[in-house]
Amino acid sequence: MINSSKEKPLKTSTILRESKAFISFIRAFMLRHNLFPSSKRAFVAVSGGMDSMALLFILAGVSELTKKSLSKIEVLHFNHGTREGNEAEGDLVKQICESLGVVCHFLRSDKPLKDISNFEHNAREERFSAFDSFLKKGDFLYTAHHLDDSFEWSLLQQMRSSEAVTALGMPLVAGKRVKPLLCVTRSQIASFVNQFGISYKSDPSNNDQRYERNFIRHTVIPSIRRKWPKYLKHYSYRSNSLARALGVHRVQGQGSLLKSVDKNGGVFLALPEGYKNFYPFEDQIKSEIKMLSGRERGVLSLQIRKTCEAHERGKKGPLLYSGNVKGYMFPGFLYLLSQEAQACWAKFDGLMGIVDHLCKSTDGRGLDFNGMLFFEGVPHGQKIPQKEGFRVVTLQEDHCLWSKSYQKMRDQNIVLVCYAKDVISKNS
Repeated sequence: MINSSKEKPLKTSTILRESKAFISFIRAFMLRHNLFPSSKRAFVAVSGGMDSMALLFILAGVSELTKKSLSKIEVLHFNHGTREGNEAEGDLVKQICESLGVVCHFLRSDKPLKDISNFEHNAREERFSAFDSFLKKGDFLYTAHHLDDSFEWSLLQQMRSSEAVTALGMPLVAGKRVKPLLCVTRSQIASFVNQFGISYKSDPSNNDQRYERNFIRHTVIPSIRRKWPKYLKHYSYRSNSLARALGVHRVQGQGSLLKSVDKNGGVFLALPEGYKNFYPFEDQIKSEIKMLSGRERGVLSLQIRKTCEAHERGKKGPLLYSGNVKGYMFPGFLYLLSQEAQACWAKFDGLMGIVDHLCKSTDGRGLDFNGMLFFEGVPHGQKIPQKEGFRVVTLQEDHCLWSKSYQKMRDQNIVLVCYAKDVISKNS
């Protein structure tokens, strides 16, 4: 057991302040793979061991950062009654939950499992059957499995099966059971726990090499680590590539962004129904930018991650990508412009295309860009009318695609108003 070095109970605010980058990384992983429950309530399986105690504190931090997606967490602790340490583990979990203000449900085994064969399997089945009984529609159950666990499980399954899918490792989502720590390693979790002096209990059975997983962990993997220290990194990349090839990758089952192209060659990418952020669609955004830039190579992953974060914070851009592609962000959609599309916009604005259309229009309908952007002229001093399903947007003059048209109409005492389709509210 590691005892907290702090006199006062560890607070979520302290962890967020001192380890925000680590927690934000896990939060981004959860957003990207749609790992938040639709009910906004999740249960956390906490045994009292290092991994699950870390998960509890991490999720408490994630909840603080993402209350709109995870407003309530509750802990489930199961006592199998097979070891002397079970009671102490329960006491520790209770103490930590009370300090965090988290509701904890304590469950006990009603079956004599201690001396039966295949104890691990039977204990797991009983435990998760009890946990599942708490889940209502839209709830998730979070478990603390991490990248090392997945690699160990993958090796074990490959010794037992000839199916290609066994090489993938643990599924990120299985029904309502979710593993948000599959993006981090045991070493990273240990560093997090040590940094904050998080208390936990060690299960001595984890060292019993009669169990196959323990044999792989303590005998096989140390040799692999010494010979190939980057084995987990390569395993992670390989598993993701194989999952995509087999058509079972998490992001492949989440649909696609809705794409349309306007008269200037700009590409609109709108969120499909039920989504409020772009994290699950990073691969599609990357593909679109590569097509617009005409380049297959380029550093895009970090740029696209920043795009998702900027959209979440309500930023508008523009952002500049490889190949001089520009991106603008609106409520629920991205507007991507190749160099050619930017030139078309500059010409359209320079020739007062918007002004001419609005001045010549007799139906008062304004200028519509694929139902995503809509322009209208409003007499100066008159209240700007609301447009159902749209939001009024403004861009800094240096970055505004229609700045010359705006200036021309302002000289005529007319305000050029741009409305952007409110995809976010539509998806709520």
